Amino acid sequence: MHFDTIKRMLDIVPNKIPAHPSRGLPDSMGNEMRNLLVFFRLLMAAFLLCAGAQQALAQKVLLLTTNEVATDAMQANDNLETEFAGVVGAANLTRMTVLSTPNAISQTTFTSAPGPFDIVVVASTYLPVHPTNWTVLQSAVANRWANSIVFFVDGCCEGSNGNNAQQMVNILNAGTGSTFVLGSSGGNDSQFPLNTNSPYSASFAGLNPFYGGAITYINAVPASNALYLKAGTLPAGFPSAGTTPTNSVYGLLIPTIQSNAGDGACVFAVVDITPFYDPPGALSWTNNRGKVGPAFVNAATSENGACGLPKVSKSFDKTDLYLGGSDNSAVLTISLSNGTPNPITNVNLTDNLPAPLMVGTGTVGSTCTANSLSASPGSNVVSNSAFTIPSGGCTITVPVVWPNSVAGRQACIDTPSVTNTITPGTDFVSPTGQVNTPATASLACHAAQLAISKQVVWPANITPVDLTGTSFPVS
Repeated sequence: MHFDTIKRMLDIVPNKIPAHPSRGLPDSMGNEMRNLLVFFRLLMAAFLLCAGAQQALAQKVLLLTTNEVATDAMQANDNLETEFAGVVGAANLTRMTVLSTPNAISQTTFTSAPGPFDIVVVASTYLPVHPTNWTVLQSAVANRWANSIVFFVDGCCEGSNGNNAQQMVNILNAGTGSTFVLGSSGGNDSQFPLNTNSPYSASFAGLNPFYGGAITYINAVPASNALYLKAGTLPAGFPSAGTTPTNSVYGLLIPTIQSNAGDGACVFAVVDITPFYDPPGALSWTNNRGKVGPAFVNAATSENGACGLPKVSKSFDKTDLYLGGSDNSAVLTISLSNGTPNPITNVNLTDNLPAPLMVGTGTVGSTCTANSLSASPGSNVVSNSAFTIPSGGCTITVPVVWPNSVAGRQACIDTPSVTNTITPGTDFVSPTGQVNTPATASLACHAAQLAISKQVVWPANITPVDLTGTSFPVS
Protein backbone atom coordinates (compact mmCIF):
# COMPACT_ATOMS: atom_id res chain seq x y z
CA MET A 1 0.00 0.00 0.00
CA HIS A 2 1.40 3.37 -0.99
CA PHE A 3 2.07 5.80 1.85
CA ASP A 4 -0.14 8.49 0.26
CA THR A 5 -3.10 6.14 0.60
CA ILE A 6 -2.32 5.56 4.25
CA LYS A 7 -1.93 9.30 4.79
CA ARG A 8 -5.34 9.99 3.26
CA MET A 9 -6.91 7.40 5.52
CA LEU A 10 -5.22 8.89 8.58
CA ASP A 11 -6.45 12.34 7.64
CA ILE A 12 -9.93 11.17 8.60
CA VAL A 13 -8.79 11.34 12.23
CA PRO A 14 -8.95 14.92 13.56
CA ASN A 15 -5.63 16.58 14.27
CA LYS A 16 -6.74 19.28 16.67
CA ILE A 17 -8.64 19.15 19.96
CA PRO A 18 -9.70 22.32 21.82
CA ALA A 19 -7.44 22.82 24.81
CA HIS A 20 -8.76 26.02 26.43
CA PRO A 21 -11.80 26.11 28.73
CA SER A 22 -13.44 28.77 26.59
CA ARG A 23 -13.30 26.31 23.64
CA GLY A 24 -15.14 23.56 25.39
CA LEU A 25 -12.60 21.35 27.22
CA PRO A 26 -10.28 21.83 30.19
CA ASP A 27 -6.55 21.73 29.47
CA SER A 28 -5.99 18.31 31.05
CA MET A 29 -8.83 16.65 29.14
CA GLY A 30 -7.73 18.27 25.88
CA ASN A 31 -4.18 16.99 26.35
CA GLU A 32 -5.39 13.47 27.12
CA MET A 33 -7.60 13.38 24.03
CA ARG A 34 -4.82 14.73 21.85
CA ASN A 35 -2.45 12.04 23.14
CA LEU A 36 -5.10 9.38 22.57
CA LEU A 37 -5.70 10.46 18.98
CA VAL A 38 -1.96 10.64 18.25
CA PHE A 39 -1.66 7.09 19.56
CA PHE A 40 -4.63 6.01 17.45
CA ARG A 41 -3.14 7.53 14.30
CA LEU A 42 0.22 5.86 14.89
CA LEU A 43 -1.50 2.54 15.62
CA MET A 44 -3.52 2.79 12.40
CA ALA A 45 -0.40 3.63 10.41
CA ALA A 46 1.45 0.66 11.86
CA PHE A 47 -1.47 -1.65 11.06
CA LEU A 48 -1.75 -0.47 7.46
CA LEU A 49 1.98 -0.58 6.86
CA CYS A 50 2.09 -4.08 8.30
CA ALA A 51 -0.78 -5.20 6.07
CA GLY A 52 1.01 -3.82 3.03
CA ALA A 53 4.26 -5.49 4.05
CA GLN A 54 2.58 -8.88 4.44
CA GLN A 55 1.21 -8.62 0.93
CA ALA A 56 4.64 -7.76 -0.43
CA LEU A 57 6.29 -10.74 1.29
CA ALA A 58 4.12 -13.42 -0.32
CA GLN A 59 5.92 -16.32 -2.03
CA LYS A 60 5.19 -17.45 -5.59
CA VAL A 61 4.45 -21.02 -6.66
CA LEU A 62 4.21 -22.48 -10.19
CA LEU A 63 2.26 -25.75 -10.53
CA LEU A 64 3.02 -27.72 -13.70
CA THR A 65 0.87 -30.79 -14.36
CA THR A 66 0.21 -33.29 -17.12
CA ASN A 67 -3.03 -32.96 -19.07
CA GLU A 68 -4.89 -35.55 -17.00
CA VAL A 69 -8.49 -36.61 -17.72
CA ALA A 70 -8.95 -39.36 -15.10
CA THR A 71 -11.00 -38.23 -12.11
CA ASP A 72 -8.53 -39.25 -9.41
CA ALA A 73 -5.58 -37.64 -11.22
CA MET A 74 -7.44 -34.36 -11.73
CA GLN A 75 -8.53 -34.45 -8.10
CA ALA A 76 -4.92 -34.90 -7.00
CA ASN A 77 -3.83 -31.90 -9.09
CA ASP A 78 -6.69 -29.78 -7.76
CA ASN A 79 -5.76 -30.70 -4.19
CA LEU A 80 -2.13 -29.85 -4.88
CA GLU A 81 -3.23 -26.41 -6.00
CA THR A 82 -5.43 -25.97 -2.93
CA GLU A 83 -2.65 -27.09 -0.61
CA PHE A 84 -0.05 -24.58 -1.79
CA ALA A 85 -2.53 -21.77 -2.41
CA GLY A 86 -3.55 -22.14 1.22
CA VAL A 87 -0.03 -21.09 2.22
CA VAL A 88 0.97 -18.49 -0.37
CA GLY A 89 -2.49 -17.26 -1.43
CA ALA A 90 -4.37 -18.07 -4.61
CA ALA A 91 -3.10 -14.89 -6.30
CA ASN A 92 0.49 -16.12 -5.87
CA LEU A 93 -0.02 -19.55 -7.42
CA THR A 94 0.11 -20.10 -11.19
CA ARG A 95 -1.13 -23.42 -12.59
CA MET A 96 -0.32 -24.72 -16.06
CA THR A 97 -1.82 -28.06 -17.17
CA VAL A 98 0.49 -28.49 -20.15
CA LEU A 99 3.24 -31.06 -19.55
CA SER A 100 1.78 -33.62 -21.97
CA THR A 101 1.84 -31.03 -24.77
CA PRO A 102 5.08 -30.84 -26.83
CA ASN A 103 7.20 -27.72 -26.23
CA ALA A 104 4.67 -26.35 -23.74
CA ILE A 105 7.30 -24.91 -21.40
CA SER A 106 10.58 -23.04 -21.80
CA GLN A 107 12.95 -20.97 -19.71
CA THR A 108 10.56 -18.01 -19.86
CA THR A 109 7.89 -20.16 -18.17
CA PHE A 110 10.04 -20.01 -15.05
CA THR A 111 11.58 -16.57 -15.26
CA SER A 112 9.03 -14.24 -16.88
CA ALA A 113 6.00 -12.66 -15.20
CA PRO A 114 4.34 -13.71 -13.00
CA GLY A 115 7.65 -15.35 -12.08
CA PRO A 116 10.32 -15.77 -11.00
CA PHE A 117 9.00 -18.45 -8.67
CA ASP A 118 10.17 -19.60 -5.27
CA ILE A 119 8.77 -23.10 -5.78
CA VAL A 120 7.86 -25.06 -8.91
CA VAL A 121 5.74 -28.18 -8.32
CA VAL A 122 5.76 -30.83 -11.07
CA ALA A 123 2.95 -33.42 -10.96
CA SER A 124 2.03 -36.33 -13.22
CA THR A 125 -0.11 -39.46 -12.97
CA TYR A 126 -1.38 -41.45 -15.96
CA LEU A 127 -0.25 -39.36 -18.94
CA PRO A 128 3.38 -38.93 -20.01
CA VAL A 129 5.36 -35.76 -19.65
CA HIS A 130 6.42 -35.00 -23.20
CA PRO A 131 10.17 -35.50 -23.79
CA THR A 132 10.58 -31.87 -24.87
CA ASN A 133 9.28 -30.77 -21.48
CA TRP A 134 11.55 -33.18 -19.60
CA THR A 135 14.48 -31.49 -21.35
CA VAL A 136 13.33 -28.09 -20.11
CA LEU A 137 12.78 -29.41 -16.59
CA GLN A 138 16.32 -30.78 -16.55
CA SER A 139 17.65 -27.34 -17.49
CA ALA A 140 15.45 -25.74 -14.84
CA VAL A 141 16.99 -27.98 -12.19
CA ALA A 142 20.56 -27.56 -13.41
CA ASN A 143 20.40 -23.79 -13.82
CA ARG A 144 18.13 -22.92 -10.88
CA TRP A 145 15.35 -21.28 -12.85
CA ALA A 146 13.45 -21.47 -9.55
CA ASN A 147 14.76 -21.68 -6.02
CA SER A 148 13.13 -25.06 -5.43
CA ILE A 149 11.60 -27.69 -7.74
CA VAL A 150 9.35 -30.36 -6.22
CA PHE A 151 8.44 -33.55 -8.11
CA PHE A 152 5.34 -35.66 -7.41
CA VAL A 153 5.59 -38.13 -10.29
CA ASP A 154 3.43 -41.21 -9.84
CA GLY A 155 4.93 -44.66 -10.27
CA CYS A 156 1.69 -46.45 -10.99
CA CYS A 157 1.96 -46.85 -14.76
CA GLU A 158 5.50 -46.95 -16.11
CA GLY A 159 4.42 -49.02 -19.09
CA SER A 160 1.76 -46.55 -20.20
CA ASN A 161 2.81 -43.09 -19.00
CA GLY A 162 6.06 -42.75 -20.88
CA ASN A 163 8.13 -44.07 -17.98
CA ASN A 164 7.68 -40.83 -16.07
CA ALA A 165 9.36 -42.18 -12.92
CA GLN A 166 12.48 -43.24 -14.79
CA GLN A 167 12.51 -39.98 -16.76
CA MET A 168 12.39 -38.04 -13.47
CA VAL A 169 15.33 -39.99 -12.06
CA ASN A 170 17.25 -39.42 -15.30
CA ILE A 171 16.83 -35.64 -15.21
CA LEU A 172 17.66 -35.51 -11.50
CA ASN A 173 20.89 -37.36 -12.14
CA ALA A 174 21.77 -35.13 -15.08
CA GLY A 175 20.59 -31.89 -13.51
CA THR A 176 22.03 -32.31 -10.03
CA GLY A 177 24.99 -34.63 -10.59
CA SER A 178 23.43 -37.55 -8.71
CA THR A 179 23.40 -41.31 -9.33
CA PHE A 180 19.91 -42.38 -8.22
CA VAL A 181 18.18 -45.52 -9.53
CA LEU A 182 14.59 -46.70 -9.30
CA GLY A 183 13.84 -49.39 -6.73
CA SER A 184 10.91 -51.63 -5.95
CA SER A 185 7.25 -50.65 -6.30
CA GLY A 186 4.25 -51.09 -4.03
CA GLY A 187 0.56 -50.32 -4.08
CA ASN A 188 -0.67 -50.25 -0.49
CA ASP A 189 -1.75 -47.24 1.52
CA SER A 190 1.27 -46.57 3.70
CA GLN A 191 2.92 -44.23 6.16
CA PHE A 192 6.46 -43.18 5.33
CA PRO A 193 8.52 -41.99 8.32
CA LEU A 194 10.61 -38.82 8.29
CA ASN A 195 14.30 -39.61 8.63
CA THR A 196 15.06 -37.43 11.62
CA ASN A 197 18.77 -38.23 11.26
CA SER A 198 18.82 -36.21 8.04
CA PRO A 199 20.16 -32.67 8.57
CA TYR A 200 17.34 -31.46 6.31
CA SER A 201 14.47 -32.97 8.30
CA ALA A 202 13.65 -30.00 10.57
CA SER A 203 11.64 -28.22 7.86
CA PHE A 204 9.38 -31.27 7.60
CA ALA A 205 8.73 -31.95 11.29
CA GLY A 206 5.05 -31.09 10.79
CA LEU A 207 4.74 -33.68 7.99
CA ASN A 208 5.62 -36.89 9.80
CA PRO A 209 4.72 -39.41 8.57
CA PHE A 210 4.03 -38.73 4.91
CA TYR A 211 1.01 -40.73 3.73
CA GLY A 212 1.12 -42.24 0.23
CA GLY A 213 0.04 -45.18 -1.86
CA ALA A 214 1.03 -46.51 -5.29
CA ILE A 215 4.74 -45.80 -5.02
CA THR A 216 8.13 -46.65 -6.42
CA TYR A 217 11.12 -46.36 -4.12
CA ILE A 218 14.40 -44.69 -5.07
CA ASN A 219 17.75 -46.38 -4.40
CA ALA A 220 21.36 -45.20 -4.03
CA VAL A 221 20.39 -42.05 -2.15
CA PRO A 222 23.03 -40.64 0.25
CA ALA A 223 21.79 -41.13 3.81
CA SER A 224 21.56 -37.41 4.59
CA ASN A 225 19.44 -36.86 1.47
CA ALA A 226 17.07 -39.73 2.29
CA LEU A 227 14.27 -37.62 3.76
CA TYR A 228 11.40 -40.15 3.90
CA LEU A 229 12.11 -43.84 4.33
CA LYS A 230 10.46 -47.14 3.52
CA ALA A 231 7.10 -47.72 5.19
CA GLY A 232 7.55 -49.52 8.50
CA THR A 233 11.12 -48.36 9.12
CA LEU A 234 11.59 -47.77 12.84
CA PRO A 235 13.82 -45.01 14.26
CA ALA A 236 16.41 -47.59 15.27
CA GLY A 237 16.75 -48.41 11.58
CA PHE A 238 17.18 -44.83 10.36
CA PRO A 239 20.52 -44.42 8.54
CA SER A 240 23.10 -42.19 10.18
CA ALA A 241 23.70 -38.85 8.48
CA GLY A 242 26.34 -39.00 5.79
CA THR A 243 26.91 -40.14 2.23
CA THR A 244 26.30 -43.89 2.66
CA PRO A 245 23.97 -45.01 -0.18
CA THR A 246 20.49 -45.83 1.10
CA ASN A 247 17.85 -47.88 -0.70
CA SER A 248 14.04 -47.92 -0.58
CA VAL A 249 13.79 -44.16 -0.11
CA TYR A 250 10.28 -42.71 -0.47
CA GLY A 251 11.27 -39.04 -0.67
CA LEU A 252 14.67 -37.42 -1.22
CA LEU A 253 15.91 -33.86 -0.89
CA ILE A 254 18.91 -32.23 -2.55
CA PRO A 255 19.81 -28.85 -1.01
CA THR A 256 20.95 -26.03 -3.25
CA ILE A 257 24.59 -26.32 -2.28
CA GLN A 258 24.68 -29.96 -3.51
CA SER A 259 22.67 -29.41 -6.69
CA ASN A 260 24.80 -29.21 -9.84
CA ALA A 261 27.87 -28.16 -7.85
CA GLY A 262 25.95 -25.34 -6.21
CA ASP A 263 24.47 -23.94 -9.42
CA GLY A 264 21.24 -25.97 -9.41
CA ALA A 265 17.87 -25.75 -7.72
CA CYS A 266 16.92 -27.27 -4.40
CA VAL A 267 15.02 -30.47 -5.29
CA PHE A 268 12.50 -32.74 -3.57
CA ALA A 269 11.36 -35.87 -5.39
CA VAL A 270 8.92 -38.69 -4.66
CA VAL A 271 7.52 -41.27 -7.08
CA ASP A 272 3.92 -40.89 -5.93
CA ILE A 273 0.88 -38.62 -6.45
CA THR A 274 -1.33 -40.49 -3.95
CA PRO A 275 -0.57 -38.04 -1.09
CA PHE A 276 -3.06 -35.68 -2.74
CA TYR A 277 -6.19 -37.80 -3.03
CA ASP A 278 -7.94 -40.50 -1.02
CA PRO A 279 -7.97 -43.81 -2.93
CA PRO A 280 -10.78 -46.23 -2.05
CA GLY A 281 -10.35 -47.31 1.55
CA ALA A 282 -7.44 -44.94 2.20
CA LEU A 283 -7.06 -41.47 3.70
CA SER A 284 -3.70 -40.28 2.41
CA TRP A 285 -4.93 -36.81 1.37
CA THR A 286 -7.05 -36.44 4.47
CA ASN A 287 -4.00 -37.15 6.65
CA ASN A 288 -1.60 -34.95 4.65
CA ARG A 289 -3.90 -32.00 4.10
CA GLY A 290 -2.68 -28.72 5.56
CA LYS A 291 0.78 -30.16 6.27
CA VAL A 292 2.46 -30.52 2.87
CA GLY A 293 2.27 -26.88 1.75
CA PRO A 294 3.67 -25.38 4.97
CA ALA A 295 6.52 -27.92 5.05
CA PHE A 296 7.69 -27.26 1.50
CA VAL A 297 7.27 -23.49 1.65
CA ASN A 298 9.28 -23.50 4.86
CA ALA A 299 11.99 -25.67 3.30
CA ALA A 300 12.28 -23.44 0.23
CA THR A 301 11.85 -19.97 1.70
CA SER A 302 12.83 -20.02 5.38
CA GLU A 303 16.26 -18.73 6.30
CA ASN A 304 16.78 -22.00 8.19
CA GLY A 305 14.97 -24.12 5.60
CA ALA A 306 16.26 -27.39 4.20
CA CYS A 307 17.20 -25.81 0.87
CA GLY A 308 19.94 -23.79 2.59
CA LEU A 309 19.25 -20.48 0.85
CA PRO A 310 20.57 -17.29 2.45
CA LYS A 311 18.08 -14.63 3.47
CA VAL A 312 18.44 -10.89 3.99
CA SER A 313 16.52 -9.01 6.68
CA LYS A 314 16.93 -5.59 8.22
CA SER A 315 15.93 -3.45 11.17
CA PHE A 316 16.50 -0.07 12.80
CA ASP A 317 17.33 0.20 16.49
CA LYS A 318 14.33 2.53 16.91
CA THR A 319 11.08 3.26 15.14
CA ASP A 320 10.79 7.03 15.69
CA LEU A 321 13.10 10.00 15.04
CA TYR A 322 12.59 13.53 16.41
CA LEU A 323 14.02 16.54 14.62
CA GLY A 324 13.59 18.90 17.57
CA GLY A 325 16.79 17.81 19.29
CA SER A 326 19.65 15.44 18.60
CA ASP A 327 17.49 12.30 18.33
CA ASN A 328 17.44 12.23 14.53
CA SER A 329 19.78 9.27 13.99
CA ALA A 330 19.42 5.50 14.11
CA VAL A 331 21.48 2.39 13.50
CA LEU A 332 20.53 0.20 10.53
CA THR A 333 21.33 -3.50 10.88
CA ILE A 334 21.32 -5.71 7.77
CA SER A 335 21.26 -9.41 8.69
CA LEU A 336 22.29 -12.17 6.30
CA SER A 337 21.53 -15.78 7.21
CA ASN A 338 23.40 -18.92 6.21
CA GLY A 339 22.00 -22.14 7.64
CA THR A 340 24.49 -24.35 5.79
CA PRO A 341 27.80 -25.62 7.20
CA ASN A 342 29.68 -23.93 4.37
CA PRO A 343 30.45 -20.24 3.70
CA ILE A 344 28.60 -18.60 0.80
CA THR A 345 31.03 -16.57 -1.28
CA ASN A 346 30.72 -13.83 -3.91
CA VAL A 347 27.54 -12.32 -2.49
CA ASN A 348 26.48 -8.82 -3.60
CA LEU A 349 24.32 -6.39 -1.65
CA THR A 350 23.05 -2.85 -2.30
CA ASP A 351 20.77 -0.88 0.00
CA ASN A 352 19.40 2.37 -1.41
CA LEU A 353 18.20 4.45 1.53
CA PRO A 354 14.87 6.22 0.92
CA ALA A 355 15.01 10.03 0.85
CA PRO A 356 15.78 11.94 2.96
CA LEU A 357 17.71 9.28 4.93
CA MET A 358 21.46 9.26 4.48
CA VAL A 359 24.47 7.56 5.98
CA GLY A 360 25.48 9.32 9.16
CA THR A 361 28.78 9.73 10.92
CA GLY A 362 29.92 6.91 13.14
CA THR A 363 31.18 3.36 12.89
CA VAL A 364 30.20 1.16 9.95
CA GLY A 365 30.66 -2.48 10.94
CA SER A 366 30.41 -5.95 9.42
CA THR A 367 30.81 -9.47 10.73
CA CYS A 368 30.74 -10.80 7.16
CA THR A 369 34.10 -11.64 5.60
CA ALA A 370 35.95 -10.60 2.45
CA ASN A 371 34.10 -7.29 2.69
CA SER A 372 34.18 -4.55 0.09
CA LEU A 373 31.86 -2.36 2.12
CA SER A 374 30.96 1.18 1.05
CA ALA A 375 28.82 3.49 3.21
CA SER A 376 30.09 7.06 3.02
CA PRO A 377 28.64 9.71 5.37
CA GLY A 378 26.20 11.92 3.47
CA SER A 379 25.49 9.31 0.79
CA ASN A 380 22.27 7.32 0.48
CA VAL A 381 23.78 4.01 -0.64
CA VAL A 382 25.18 1.09 1.35
CA SER A 383 26.89 -1.58 -0.73
CA ASN A 384 29.05 -4.65 -0.24
CA SER A 385 30.36 -6.62 -3.19
CA ALA A 386 31.86 -10.10 -3.56
CA PHE A 387 31.70 -10.68 0.19
CA THR A 388 31.23 -13.93 2.10
CA ILE A 389 28.42 -14.99 4.44
CA PRO A 390 30.01 -17.41 6.94
CA SER A 391 28.12 -20.41 8.28
CA GLY A 392 25.66 -19.08 10.83
CA GLY A 393 25.25 -15.74 9.04
CA CYS A 394 26.57 -12.22 9.58
CA THR A 395 25.44 -8.61 10.00
CA ILE A 396 26.26 -5.17 8.61
CA THR A 397 25.61 -2.11 10.80
CA VAL A 398 25.40 1.44 9.46
CA PRO A 399 24.52 4.74 11.20
CA VAL A 400 21.77 6.63 9.37
CA VAL A 401 20.37 10.10 9.90
CA TRP A 402 17.22 12.04 8.99
CA PRO A 403 18.84 15.44 8.33
CA ASN A 404 17.60 18.36 10.44
CA SER A 405 17.83 20.62 7.41
CA VAL A 406 15.22 22.66 5.53
CA ALA A 407 14.68 19.78 3.10
CA GLY A 408 14.71 17.20 5.90
CA ARG A 409 12.15 19.10 7.95
CA GLN A 410 9.90 19.52 4.93
CA ALA A 411 10.17 15.80 4.17
CA CYS A 412 9.24 15.09 7.78
CA ILE A 413 6.03 17.05 7.23
CA ASP A 414 5.23 15.73 3.74
CA THR A 415 6.17 12.07 4.28
CA PRO A 416 6.60 11.41 7.98
CA SER A 417 7.36 7.71 7.53
CA VAL A 418 9.71 5.98 5.10
CA THR A 419 10.32 2.30 4.41
CA ASN A 420 13.75 0.99 3.52
CA THR A 421 13.57 -2.08 1.22
CA ILE A 422 16.16 -4.54 -0.10
CA THR A 423 14.79 -6.64 -2.99
CA PRO A 424 16.40 -10.11 -3.36
CA GLY A 425 17.46 -10.97 -6.87
CA THR A 426 18.18 -7.29 -7.56
CA ASP A 427 19.67 -5.70 -4.46
CA PHE A 428 20.73 -8.97 -2.82
CA VAL A 429 22.20 -11.68 -5.03
CA SER A 430 23.86 -14.91 -3.92
CA PRO A 431 25.46 -17.34 -6.38
CA THR A 432 23.65 -20.19 -4.57
CA GLY A 433 20.31 -18.41 -4.87
CA GLN A 434 18.50 -16.56 -2.12
CA VAL A 435 15.19 -16.42 -0.31
CA ASN A 436 13.11 -14.00 -2.38
CA THR A 437 11.47 -12.24 0.55
CA PRO A 438 12.02 -8.46 0.44
CA ALA A 439 13.71 -7.05 3.55
CA THR A 440 11.95 -3.97 4.91
CA ALA A 441 12.32 -1.62 7.86
CA SER A 442 10.47 1.64 8.57
CA LEU A 443 11.25 4.88 10.36
CA ALA A 444 8.76 7.55 11.44
CA CYS A 445 9.83 11.20 11.70
CA HIS A 446 8.37 13.70 14.15
CA ALA A 447 8.84 17.40 13.51
CA ALA A 448 9.90 19.66 16.37
CA GLN A 449 7.12 21.22 18.45
CA LEU A 450 7.38 24.86 19.47
CA ALA A 451 6.10 25.73 22.96
CA ILE A 452 5.53 29.42 23.78
CA SER A 453 4.75 30.75 27.23
CA LYS A 454 4.46 34.28 28.63
CA GLN A 455 4.90 35.87 32.01
CA VAL A 456 4.55 39.49 33.13
CA VAL A 457 6.49 40.65 36.20
CA TRP A 458 5.29 44.05 37.35
CA PRO A 459 7.87 46.41 38.85
CA ALA A 460 7.24 47.33 42.45
CA ASN A 461 6.23 50.90 41.58
CA ILE A 462 3.75 49.93 38.83
CA THR A 463 0.13 49.09 39.54
CA PRO A 464 -0.81 45.81 37.75
CA VAL A 465 -3.53 46.05 35.11
CA ASP A 466 -5.66 43.38 33.44
CA LEU A 467 -3.86 42.22 30.23
CA THR A 468 -6.51 39.71 29.15
CA GLY A 469 -6.80 39.78 25.35
CA THR A 470 -3.58 41.68 24.85
CA SER A 471 -1.42 40.58 21.90
CA PHE A 472 2.32 40.08 22.23
CA PRO A 473 4.57 39.85 19.13
CA VAL A 474 6.81 36.78 18.93
CA SER A 475 9.76 36.30 16.60
